[in-house]
Amino acid sequence: MANVQNFDIAAGEVRTLTMYARDYANAVQSLSGVTVQWRVGKPPWDPMSGTPTFTKTATIVSASVGSFTVALEYDDTYQLEGDFLHQAVTSSGLVVVTGRLHIRPSIRSG
Repeated sequence: MANVQNFDIAAGEVRTLTMYARDYANAVQSLSGVTVQWRVGKPPWDPMSGTPTFTKTATIVSASVGSFTVALEYDDTYQLEGDFLHQAVTSSGLVVVTGRLHIRPSIRSG
């Protein structure tokens, strides 16, 4: 089982999320030589077969310690709200992070 990390953000929030690739025993999963794709979908989304709401390519901060970031931009979430599932998967098919992403409504002008 992958590391579970939950996030709470506001719709349209510009933010960088930091995640850590760990296994069920909290052992580091090396990210050397791989890319990481972060997928977000609305429950009951099945990350392995369904179509995600949006995806982002992660930036690996330290491959040896399994840390990576995902940069959220306004356009990624400004029209979304509610509870979503997220999953980070390496190019080798290893799921390294899962969890919930809660998107709170934000004040919109116009």
